[in-house]
Amino acid sequence: MFQVQLLVVAHASHARGLRERVLHRLAGWGIGLDAEASDTVRVVVSNLFAAALLHGVRGQTVTVRLSATRGELTVEVITGVTTHTLRRPRGTVGTGRLPVALAVYATASGVTDRPRGRTFWATVPVPTRHRRTERAAPLRCRLPSRAAPHSRA
Repeated sequence: MFQVQLLVVAHASHARGLRERVLHRLAGWGIGLDAEASDTVRVVVSNLFAAALLHGVRGQTVTVRLSATRGELTVEVITGVTTHTLRRPRGTVGTGRLPVALAVYATASGVTDRPRGRTFWATVPVPTRHRRTERAAPLRCRLPSRAAPHSRA
């Protein structure tokens, strides 16, 4: 199991950087994602972060927790203080708390109320076969030989 927490200031301008940090972390863990899986992770992270922005305090630091187990990635965005009450839209089935995109891309998602804030979370499938992270090849440089200096004729 791999697990990490990232701290991010809750502002819309940080969404792109957060998506890239998440993908970079997964690559560092050796979880190889194809283009479709990368897009899925991007959509899920974006929607969870947007929900935290909508229901949290802008400018506040939020915690993004990633947990990767065999075949699953759980992404949690945790706010400290909330400003809005989550309401269930009329005429909808289910909780109505997270965007429809999460229902399409995530195998499970939800919102957990805590004494101080909320946790927006989703689980997505990731490859079960981890690719080995490649180590950088040692830097080899060729030093000039210590031959006799060139003679000028």
